[in-house]
Amino acid sequence: MLGPQSSFAEASGLRSHQSSSATESNGSLFRITAEEEHDPTALATVLYVLHGRAENIPESVTFENLFEIAIICDYYDCAATMRPWDEIWMGPLRSLTSKPGYENWLFISWVFEDQDVFGKMTKTFSRNGVMVDGEFGVIVAGNVKRMDCHLPQGIIGTIMWNT
Repeated sequence: MLGPQSSFAEASGLRSHQSSSATESNGSLFRITAEEEHDPTALATVLYVLHGRAENIPESVTFENLFEIAIICDYYDCAATMRPWDEIWMGPLRSLTSKPGYENWLFISWVFEDQDVFGKMTKTFSRNGVMVDGEFGVIVAGNVKRMDCHLPQGIIGTIMWNT
């Protein structure tokens, strides 16, 4: 994210800061602020993995925490660096894919490229998916659960294509 060729706003800010710090010779720190919506526990977990702090990485996570980790990995485009932890965490939770209330498996499987779970979820969504006021939702226990806030761009076409 902070590499010299990165187009992330944080990288641009860091390059500007380094340029001004070099001319001022003050050596001040550059602060990066995370999105307020990011779950702090999930963000810390991602950072522990990225920085090789194995002693702080949990051996298991809750489904909700796995979802929050997926949101962060999607946002910062770092899902590939989570290997093998994503598989360790997803394994015990895979039995939840067919249960109501775990529709966010679609997003998790998309982010971590779990083709088996993604295929299963897209089939379920294509059978139970609906559009309400321009937003995609899925019928769960007779109610419509809106899903747009947790779907990567382009996924609706993928779901509809799998019908």
